[in-house]
Amino acid sequence: MAPWRNLATAVAVATMVQSTMGISSRSQDMIDDVLFKQAVLAGDIDVARSSETYEWRRSHENVTPPDTLDGEEVSVSDEEAQAAVGTKPNILVFLWDDLGLADAGFAPQAREETQESMPFLTQLAEEEGVILTRHYASWHCSPSRRSFLTGREPTHVGGDELTDFEDDDMDMRMTWISEKLTDAGYYSLFYGKGHIGARSIRMLPRHRGFHEHMGFLGGSQTYYGSGGRWKNLEMDTDSTYSALYWGNSMVSNIKDELAESSPRPIFLFYALQAPHTPLKSIPSNSRYSNSYGSTKYYNEYQDANVENFDLLQWNVYAADVEIERVVSLFQDDEAVWNNTLVVFISDNGGTSNKAPGNNYPLRGEKGTAFEGGFRTASFVSGGIIPASQRGSFNNKIYHISDWYRTFCNLAGVSGDDDPPMGPAFPNLTLDDVPDAQYPNVTDPTNSSRQVDAYGMLSYPPVDSKDMWPSLMQPTEYARDAVHPVLVLSREAVLMGDMKLILAQPCSMGITSDIECKDDVHFGWVDRDNIFSDDDGLDCLQFFDNRDVEAFMDGSFRFRPCLFNVTADYREKSPIDDVETQTKLWAALNETLLYQYTIRLPIKGKFGMTPFYCSGPCFEYDYALTYYGLNPSNSKQSSYMVPQCGVYQTDAVGHDFCPTGGPGNLPLADGSRL
Repeated sequence: MAPWRNLATAVAVATMVQSTMGISSRSQDMIDDVLFKQAVLAGDIDVARSSETYEWRRSHENVTPPDTLDGEEVSVSDEEAQAAVGTKPNILVFLWDDLGLADAGFAPQAREETQESMPFLTQLAEEEGVILTRHYASWHCSPSRRSFLTGREPTHVGGDELTDFEDDDMDMRMTWISEKLTDAGYYSLFYGKGHIGARSIRMLPRHRGFHEHMGFLGGSQTYYGSGGRWKNLEMDTDSTYSALYWGNSMVSNIKDELAESSPRPIFLFYALQAPHTPLKSIPSNSRYSNSYGSTKYYNEYQDANVENFDLLQWNVYAADVEIERVVSLFQDDEAVWNNTLVVFISDNGGTSNKAPGNNYPLRGEKGTAFEGGFRTASFVSGGIIPASQRGSFNNKIYHISDWYRTFCNLAGVSGDDDPPMGPAFPNLTLDDVPDAQYPNVTDPTNSSRQVDAYGMLSYPPVDSKDMWPSLMQPTEYARDAVHPVLVLSREAVLMGDMKLILAQPCSMGITSDIECKDDVHFGWVDRDNIFSDDDGLDCLQFFDNRDVEAFMDGSFRFRPCLFNVTADYREKSPIDDVETQTKLWAALNETLLYQYTIRLPIKGKFGMTPFYCSGPCFEYDYALTYYGLNPSNSKQSSYMVPQCGVYQTDAVGHDFCPTGGPGNLPLADGSRL
């Protein structure tokens, strides 16, 4: 709970903090807002905010989930809708890691602690933003990140594969959004988690359009940097708490750029570590302990669940503090703020695995094909959002890959990223492959080799759709206007209100590192993180059960489930509609025929990119030594370093993928491969 229990105490605390710390008028406005909200939570002020379709109640009382998650949409004039296009606004993206829908302070029926842990961003969403109620990502981490950076949906950029740092699930020939924006004149910064593969130095963000990079390459590490961090093109062994460390650097770099006589537009991609495990205590005696809620230290509790719950909230709160520091740099100058877009998204739903992530009122969680895995807490804000839209909602179906073309549109550059040639098999059908899930065909140039529809020289173009028109004028567009069909993964597809689930992603195919969950975690969680399957469980068929013999003799059959996720967003009532089910299944198969996943069999050795793009690959010990590490040191031997192209580490922007393919690769004797 907050350290004060009434409004008078809260005001006294705020006055003392202001007088001793020299807080600005804008920060005082924030304090006033927090005090007001805390007073509401404490029961000193009885205020309820609601619309016809969206309830906003803050309490610990048992509540009935709202009938709908839709909110009131507001459109602006044609002139306002077009005003930002091509203006090169500042773009600030905050990508959370495993943040559940109910872990966001602006969530429907959010708990007190949830809003307490995210005071700044909650205000930014509710009062100055547009909350996106149908924003989708992958059911787990890496595919969402690859989609965001390349503008491809997961099936077209490595599939549902979880990427280790030495892997290559994202074709190096694809242009990242950072490269697009930097070419348009942006100052681009990448902070935080990678988890997109770093087999070659070409995968390091510094080589892909980012002017500054600080973070880590793998899927997880402690919040104090064990496992090694990166700073631009060098290993970074600093052990400062991550949000504090990166926050200081972000503030410094952005301050310097904004102070220039002709500052460049800024693209910030902050891939937060929070609230992914392993959750750790935040630093004591830091700026975080000077704020309200400081008595809620995790070590006051003995119960593991309570301890984890507080750890999650504390790490989210620390991130909120650092994000406020960054965003305030833009808010302090009205002209700068009026040309700034803030994007808040998560890579997937929350998880109950070693953390109390909460996706209430959705069904399921990270690692499931239910809405709790795919649908994420999201909003847009910034001075670029017209005043009449602030505090509203948008109920359109969007995907994390859509930010690619949207940002390109705002920056005034093309959102296309086409391969040099079309697919080798442009008219592939289900008659040509035994299984749409694994659509390999014989290479016409080599009968002993199996290839996908693209052959060896092509790859998928961008899938990304421009969200801006429907963001600005949502009442003029149907819910599915941007995505009439959206393939979420190999086992799930959306078509308007309808969603088809073929199976659960647990240990499906090559993704064997995903553990199966207990049945209850495919059910529903309440606001206190208690799971229930009282309504019965269904749609739990696993891909694990698709063994070859059962498939070949025809004894195995999928057990698909169809839901109307608008009317039944909690996915409690499967629909018996064979015609619609067949229509969605066909749409999914058509996309899967042209999926772009691991092309060669040895994961981490070949992957997606042609060999000539990676640069020569070396033994791991050699790579460690090259980066100044000691392979015999047990700690340093586990650090994550690229193994390919290391001799070009310092050659920022070195292009290992020359236009024209391998025929243009120069050799030492002056000839070309």
